[in-house]
Amino acid sequence: MSKTRRRTKGEGTVYKRGNNWYGSYELSKSSSGKRQKKYFKGSTKKEVRRQIKEFDLEYEDNPEYKKSDVEFIDFAKDFMFEVYKSKKKAATFERNMSIIYTHVVSAPFAQKKIDSIKKKDIQDFISNVKRKDNDSKKTDLEPYSLKKIGLLLNMIFEHAVEKNIIMKNPVDNIDYPKESTNVDTVKELKTPLKEFTDDMYYTEEELDKFKDSLKGEEYEMLFTLEIYTGLRHSEIVALNWDDISFKNKEISITKTLRRIRIYDENKIDYEVKWQYDIPKSKNSERDVPLTDTLVEKLKKYKDEQNKYFENNNIVNEENLVFTDEAVQKIMPHKIRNFNKYIAKKAGLRYLNFHGFRHTYATRLFERGVPIKTVASLLGHSSFETTYKIYTHVSDMIKEETIKHIENI
Repeated sequence: MSKTRRRTKGEGTVYKRGNNWYGSYELSKSSSGKRQKKYFKGSTKKEVRRQIKEFDLEYEDNPEYKKSDVEFIDFAKDFMFEVYKSKKKAATFERNMSIIYTHVVSAPFAQKKIDSIKKKDIQDFISNVKRKDNDSKKTDLEPYSLKKIGLLLNMIFEHAVEKNIIMKNPVDNIDYPKESTNVDTVKELKTPLKEFTDDMYYTEEELDKFKDSLKGEEYEMLFTLEIYTGLRHSEIVALNWDDISFKNKEISITKTLRRIRIYDENKIDYEVKWQYDIPKSKNSERDVPLTDTLVEKLKKYKDEQNKYFENNNIVNEENLVFTDEAVQKIMPHKIRNFNKYIAKKAGLRYLNFHGFRHTYATRLFERGVPIKTVASLLGHSSFETTYKIYTHVSDMIKEETIKHIENI
């Protein structure tokens, strides 16, 4: 007589449907008293029972599975610091922590038990979340900002599903509001902006005015280098002299430098510190060529910098190419304020630092440099960003060509 098999605690019926076998394991009840199950699938009955037994051992030994009564905001912070932080770059982690503290902590469901949160709670939040900054006249967030919040919530809830704290992700298939185009008059109708527009860069004439106004100013060399290389802000402030080869006439981009929030143990208070990091993508690690004129300017700048350090008994410990007057890393607001000062001096509109990167790309395309080469020089991880600029410049060239045709 065959021996009757004893079921694993929590094991439900194991059955066959089609070519596969299925089984379930009963979990602890939710905070609302609902029964919850974990489901399994395998090609044989034995395989499904093995999965259930392995899960049973893990479930009984791991208190995480029984935390269905944890508040969402506590779970979210634990996820960010204990899981997400170790997988992402510091700047990415900081941006998403900003979303947590700007929007999520004040969400209506933030203090709710995580297993009691429904899709409607998430949908209502996404549909009604507003801007928190006081500097903008707008109250509604842009669609892409709402999607960023949604993606972050999705990761948090998905982690809860993986831990079997909840059975279903309430963020699945939520709808994101679209910007309304319904207006009463034609004048109110705003056509969508092109992905790359004229106000994102300086024309050649504007750039000449900016360069003329730079002469003799404090950060002349920094902005001159930016104009002729299109480096990211985080890349140019991270440069030290070992990154520049006068012999090969190139700059090696191997690191970035940013001001990052470092949170303490309570996961609320933070200290802002400078941190070096690897570039944002593999393509961002690159060698950027220097013109002969730029090489000579950098040599002269280095000689003047060394003389200044020597005369004032200063040690440039990190061998930085660019420092402030106190030989410290340049704070972002100093570069921004200097940029505004030069723009005003030149009689130009203010263009943020990234705009010089767009300007660099635009000049290259105007001179017929292939898109692949431009993408490589800029360190873009894909052609998408480069292509937006290329398409815009191509449209301008077409317009100019049509004007010439009219004069034939």
